[in-house]
Amino acid sequence: MQMMTTKLHGIAGRPFYYVELDGISFDKRRLEIDPSVFRFEGGGGGGGVIVNSGVRLGQLAKPAYDVLIKELDSHFLKLNYKKGSCMDHPENFKPRVSYRKKVKSHVIPTVTFHFKGSADLVLKNDALFTSFVLQTELCLGIYPDDKLTVIGAQQQTGHWFMFDTKSNQLLFREENCN
Repeated sequence: MQMMTTKLHGIAGRPFYYVELDGISFDKRRLEIDPSVFRFEGGGGGGGVIVNSGVRLGQLAKPAYDVLIKELDSHFLKLNYKKGSCMDHPENFKPRVSYRKKVKSHVIPTVTFHFKGSADLVLKNDALFTSFVLQTELCLGIYPDDKLTVIGAQQQTGHWFMFDTKSNQLLFREENCN
């Protein structure tokens, strides 16, 4: 499995390292998202992209989230899924988008995060959705946020990550964790 590498950016006074996200693809088709949506804005402006295994679910800056949801809607609604919302744990007070249909197996698209330096994180099945209600409901593992994008533990599923803080690099690769 190919090792992917992208630069880590430490920001003074911030507890996280930021990475540069150039864009997102849906089933290998690049989505029309302005890359500035993913930039960290200094001076208290916030935003940016962090990788955080300390949170289960991810977040996506709202403009990018809206584009992704439009693509997911198109994909699942043409397959006769019903769109809804789900809340899987009491601590998650925000409902997330879900798609429901009684089937034995779901046709789940891939979503790819493209990092600067040609590093691609491909989200498949469990990295993108959680399945509930006897496998009939797919609950998206990503919330919208005003500015911040977080690649949470669920999005890291099926991958090995290493933070090389001496070289300021994030290294990752696909990994069979079974």
